[in-house]
Amino acid sequence: MIIEALNNNYEVFLEMIQFEITGRCNMKCNHCRAWGDPHKDISLKTVETVLDFAIPEAHSEIRFTISGGEPLLHPQFFDILRMIKKKVESSEKQLDHTVITTNGSLITKNIIDELEDINLGELFVQISIDNHVANIHDKFRNFPGSFDKAIQALEIVVNSNLIPMIRTTVTTDELTEIEEMIKLADNYGVKRVSLGPVIPSGKAQLDNSLILSPSQKKTFIENILLLRPKFPNISISTEDPVKFSIFPKEWDYGNFDYSDNSFIGGCSAGITNMNVLPDGTITPCSMLLKSIVNVQGKSSQEVLDAYSSSEIIRNLVERNLEGGCNTCEFKRLCGGCRATAEGMNNNYLSEDPTCWKCQ
Repeated sequence: MIIEALNNNYEVFLEMIQFEITGRCNMKCNHCRAWGDPHKDISLKTVETVLDFAIPEAHSEIRFTISGGEPLLHPQFFDILRMIKKKVESSEKQLDHTVITTNGSLITKNIIDELEDINLGELFVQISIDNHVANIHDKFRNFPGSFDKAIQALEIVVNSNLIPMIRTTVTTDELTEIEEMIKLADNYGVKRVSLGPVIPSGKAQLDNSLILSPSQKKTFIENILLLRPKFPNISISTEDPVKFSIFPKEWDYGNFDYSDNSFIGGCSAGITNMNVLPDGTITPCSMLLKSIVNVQGKSSQEVLDAYSSSEIIRNLVERNLEGGCNTCEFKRLCGGCRATAEGMNNNYLSEDPTCWKCQ
């Protein structure tokens, strides 16, 4: 699609669509980003409308994340996956991969068997484990026994044809526990670990003590870079865009010219990625809950028109940032976390207050 900005026109392609298919969850995590989401299930019609808009706007491949709430609580969970498979297969695009995020408490072998039967290509089951100590994990999630259930789920996935992942939310207390989490993954044969600091969205906005300070964020990024060669058989990653402020070419993009004004890296919220809430509202990402358009009762063309003409999307694509993020040499490569800026400064275009380079 073409985004008409003030200084340039940008051609952008959607690469990842996240569906928050339900706002319901069986846990009450301290950091819950979906705490304020509609506690309802997304309809198949809503999913279809989004797919009819999004798939044609992909370049050649598209990927999906299925989340919640707890997505396995949706009564039509498998119907949604089958619809995604059908829509992509009937297009000229390819399904790159799908990630299902879950707390693990509802995973059974039957569920994993059915996921294998659907054959969504490369399918990742991402299980949230926030500490290697059971009672600390359980307390963070306000759900006794959640650690044991997550480990049981992990063992089931490890013994399947699907790809197991661990997702760890890093708070100020867990900053020194990252290596232990990697060791846990290694012990269970998990080859992919995603680490993410708490973002001040949803319930996390009520407790600033969960948010890493700029110096702690720098330590967090440095620790990941130190652990990568120590565990060469495990993919250790973070989606935090400020990672590019340290050894930028150590990360995902390889050789690139991030001084080019058309280059877009780092925070891709609303640019190549988008999020869909259970009520059909499209937001830039699951953390930046700025409403772009609600798809209810709209055609795919009407959704496209609203999305491509959105001032929020234009600002994100053009990187109309403020403060330190605007003058930073990594503006096009990183861009700071827009959800963190919104959560802490009530301004999604402000500088990222957790980045040490902005201080």
